[in-house]
Amino acid sequence: GGYDIFKTVLSENGEWSNPENMGFPINTVTDDIFFVVAADGKTGYYSSSQEGGYGGQDIYKVILKDQYEKLHVIKGEIFNLDGTVPLSAKITLIENETAKVQGIYKSKDATGKFIMLVKPDKTYSYVIQADGYYPKTDELNFDINDNQTLRFNLEPKN
Repeated sequence: GGYDIFKTVLSENGEWSNPENMGFPINTVTDDIFFVVAADGKTGYYSSSQEGGYGGQDIYKVILKDQYEKLHVIKGEIFNLDGTVPLSAKITLIENETAKVQGIYKSKDATGKFIMLVKPDKTYSYVIQADGYYPKTDELNFDINDNQTLRFNLEPKN
């Protein structure tokens, strides 16, 4: 089709493999886009305009034959110092062993909520930045297997 879904793998040395077309049945003669692997590493979802759908771009679920790396979902909230005002903030996640940035996330303006994905066997540090507030930096020092929501309160600069 006009759009196809490809796969590439990031190696330990930070290089990407050559893109590989996922082929049929994921790629069809129509537009197949927005592929994402779920946090369990076994399930994938994508959007397709294939014939027999409900109209427009439908969402399809596939069970992956290759096991992808399992990730943990970390939920958080960012508020002002007294916890009454949710903040729009940038969260930079850094893997401690390599000191490389693993992701940059943004909390929602209205709720202060954010979600991050982390590898379960790594340790991380974070930097939280919001306009008008001092940055907050620390290690993620909790068991990431726990299904909890982290709450951060930032101190205003004034």
